[in-house]
This record gives sequence, structure tokens and C-alpha cells, in this order.
Amino acid sequence: MAEGFAIKMSTEDYLDVGKLKKECSKIKSILIKNDEDIVTLDEVLADFVGSDLKSVAWNSIKDHISLYAAVTAACMEADSLDLVDVQKLVSSAGSCLKHNVYNGNVIYSEGKHEYDKMVECLNSVDYYMGLQQNNPYCDYSLVIGWYSLWALSHKRAYKKYKELNDEFFDFESDTSGLFVNGNEYRQLAYSGLLNLQKKYDGKGYVIDEAPAWLVKLNDLFNKKLSSEIATKQGSRALLKAYGYTDKEISYLEQQKVYLSASDMINLRRTKGNNKTFVSSDKKAIFYGGKVYVIFVPDYLHQSYDMVWENVGSKRGFDCNLTGDLSIIKHVSEISLPDKNEVLTTYDKNGTVVNLQDKYYSYRYTNKAGQTNTYRNKNVGKAGALGLLPMVNSFISENLDSTTVDLEFKKSGKNGECRRVVINVSNFQKNQYFSNLPYNSKGIATTDSYSSSDGCGKTFASEYAKGMYEQLKGKKADKDKNYTIVTSFSERHRENSVCGHLYYDKYGTLMYQPVVYPDDKANISTLNKLDQYGFNPTMVYDATDLLPTPSECDPYVSTVLDMALNR
Repeated sequence: MAEGFAIKMSTEDYLDVGKLKKECSKIKSILIKNDEDIVTLDEVLADFVGSDLKSVAWNSIKDHISLYAAVTAACMEADSLDLVDVQKLVSSAGSCLKHNVYNGNVIYSEGKHEYDKMVECLNSVDYYMGLQQNNPYCDYSLVIGWYSLWALSHKRAYKKYKELNDEFFDFESDTSGLFVNGNEYRQLAYSGLLNLQKKYDGKGYVIDEAPAWLVKLNDLFNKKLSSEIATKQGSRALLKAYGYTDKEISYLEQQKVYLSASDMINLRRTKGNNKTFVSSDKKAIFYGGKVYVIFVPDYLHQSYDMVWENVGSKRGFDCNLTGDLSIIKHVSEISLPDKNEVLTTYDKNGTVVNLQDKYYSYRYTNKAGQTNTYRNKNVGKAGALGLLPMVNSFISENLDSTTVDLEFKKSGKNGECRRVVINVSNFQKNQYFSNLPYNSKGIATTDSYSSSDGCGKTFASEYAKGMYEQLKGKKADKDKNYTIVTSFSERHRENSVCGHLYYDKYGTLMYQPVVYPDDKANISTLNKLDQYGFNPTMVYDATDLLPTPSECDPYVSTVLDMALNR
């Protein structure tokens, strides 16, 4: 019995594979040309936004024009997705379609004809076989044989048309989802254009902080990134379309910096103005339409480096936040503690109470009276850092004297290598290192006990004991006084920068202190004679902990944000 008729093509279906490939080639050229035009448009918009024209009206127009960067980014993303889909279309045509033309009218009508003839012949075979059974003296074998051959011939012809039908629908199924994603971005770009055209109220342009189309566009980018994090190949394609050279892209790839589609929106928004954005992977900062890799100088292991030219800088500082350190002012220079704040931390035997809680937290209060408490999360391994003025000076001093500077630099024949150094400076730290007693070798050695006065000596010793127990993992000798001995290079006095900021692999803002080869730190004990000038005895060498990075407190993060947004 014959199987059912299975050709689904309609008489209106038609596909010329040769013409399809030619059309795909034309579309590809158009999309590439579109991207080139968008890059040119971006440059024009950037020149306008970055012009010297200044007034309330001009600033309103510039802010309005800068939002078009998101529209052009959506258009370029749509082009990028369509380019990929065009290639998939051509590739699918090569794998699914084995013939040049698929004419639904021919395939259906001829296939139906061959199928009907096959069924007719098979029915004839059945008919004559019935006669043969009922009339054993009559020979119908020749007729049956001929109808069987005709049925087989029509079946083979039908199968040919059925295969054409299957190839057509395999191709249709394989390409059914193409050009959908690109169209979604185009619709958002169109919505953005309509929205921006309506933002003039007769006096100026009204800028929405978070217009619905832009929020949806960013959500779309983020949704894409959740399953397709910025890859080397994708980043290269985006940067290439943006106008980056192969050398510029290669430098970023060497630094493991790969940009996502949403990064490209922010990168375009920095063209022609002073805006800055941090990349989604927190490895780079966008500035002036370029990508700058976040770089942390290594003062301990100096080596040959390229010549870097300054491109620009941004500064962030704030005098509205004031630090309130109730425990310690300087590890190596502790004066008499405030009676209400400190002496209550000792019991009747003079033992410090809640050592860890007290020594690793501070609070800051803004002018609105809001108080926030920050606890050093690196107490375990890097606890000694809290004792060293090079870190302590910017974490726990008068916080309104902290400054964060972004230095943008370029190198290479055509400036293809770009990096940004995030410097942290502190006025108290600079004063501290300027006043240290450096010897003829340019080294200044002090200890926290000898530099303290009155009750401050007891506090300094107990503090050092607490640090010793944290780092060494054993009890301190209760009959001995402890001190923290620090030796610092004179180069600290010559360098106003006390450390650098960067983001770790988890996206946490970290502080890397400036440490020179001659810097040393240790915890030592003192006997009664040592208190009057004899050398301390080292019980723990903390030198290796000096360059250990620590998580930034909220204040420094706020200052960095100020620098980025200025």
C-alpha cells in the first residue's frame, strides 16, 4: 500500500539558490556600508558634543545629541546581528540545498502527478493479482509485472520531488529564526529616534535620565551578555566595526580586555566629551572614545617599559565627608587617646577589650548626619596593613584630604597602546613621610611604641600584640611590650601617590599601596631596658604583607565615582 502524499510546498513557493547568494552578498555590502556611515555619524556627533560652545541652551542640545550614541549603537548591533544571520543563511543554503532552483509549482504538481500514477499502478497490480488468484488457469504475471515496473518508476520520480520538498523545508526550518534579533534592535533604535524628536519643549531639550527605550535596550544587551559574555571574536568584530585598527585590538587582546555590545554604547558616549565609563568586566575605562586598560604600577620589580604620553586626566575629591577615627591616628605616632573613646576599651587590668572589632573599623559622617561604619575585611591575611601608615593614612585619616586621579596615557607609533592609572593621594600621608628622620641611605625607621606618649604607649603595645596574635596565630607574651617597627624609603617623600586602585576578578574595587624595595615592617618585643633606647627584638616579619592589596572602603569608592563622573 502506498504511503500518504507528503509534499507540502505550495504552488507559490519558489527559491533560486544562485539569486539568494547574490542577494546575500549585496545585503552584506549594504550592512558594512551602513556601519561605515554610522562611524562617520558618530564622529560628527562627537565633534559637536565636544565643541567649545557653552551655554545653558548649548549644553541642553549637547546632552540631547549625546543620547543618539545609544541609537547608533543599536543600529550597529542590528547590522552586526544581520551580518551574522546573512552568513548563516548562505551557510545553511550550502548544507541543506543540493539543487539550484526550488519551484513549488513544479514540485507540487509534478510530485502529485507521479504520486497519483504510482497509486494507480499499485491499484492495478492489486487488481490483477486478485484476478490471478480467482482464475488460476489465466496468466496475468506479465501485466502485473508491467504495472509493478511502472509503479516503481513513478515512485522514484515522486521520491525525487519529495526530496526537493524536504530540502526546501529543512532550509526553512534551519533559517526560520534569522533576522529576528536584529529587527528587535532596529525597533528600539526607531523608538529612540521618535522619543528624542519629541524632547524639545520650546525652551530646550528635556533629557530623561532613564527613557524606556534605552532601559529596554540595555536590558536587551544584558540579556544577550548573560548567555554570551564578551568573547575575543565578538569583541574584535565590534571594535573593527567601531573603527579600531588591528594593532589597537591586538593590544586589548594581550591585556585580556574584551568588550561587549553594551560596552560599545558607553564607548560611543565618551566621544568628543569628558565622560568616562568603566567596562563591564572592570578591566578598562572608556575616555575620549578610546579604551584605556586599568594599569597598576609595580614599584618593587621595576623593568623596562615603553614611553607613555599623557593624554588627559580627571580628579575626584570631596570635602563634604569627614573621617572620624576613634581608635588610632598613626600607628607609628600614637598620642594620648581620647578618654571617652579609647579608655573604655580597657578592662580593670588594662587589657584591651574587643580588639578585633575596635581596631578594624571606622566610621565617617557626611554633613547630613548620616553615619556609616566600615570594617576592614582583610583582617586575617593582610591584617598588618591596617597598622602601616602607607595604607592607614588614606583609609583612616581625615578622609576629606583624599584625592583620586585618573591619568590616561598612550604609547606606540600611532598611540595604539592605551592605559589608565588610578592614583590615590592623601595630604596627611604626604606630611607624614615628609617629616620622617631619613638617614644618609635615604631610609627612615620608626616604631609605634617609642613614637607614642603617655597612655598612647600602652595602647601602641596592646595594638601590636593584637596584630601579632592575628598574624602569628599564637598568644603574645603578656609580660612584654610590643611595637611595630617600620622602615620606609625616602622615595615616599618624593612621590605624592600613596597607592593605586583597580578592580579584582570579582569586580571589587581594590587598593594597591605603593611599596618600594627598601620598605620593611615587623612586629618586635621590648624589655624594660629597650623602652629607654635599646634595639627591639623582631618576632614577626611583616614585610611581605606590605604590597598586599586590600578592599577599598566606601569613601574611596565614592571619590573614584566623583572622578569618573566629573
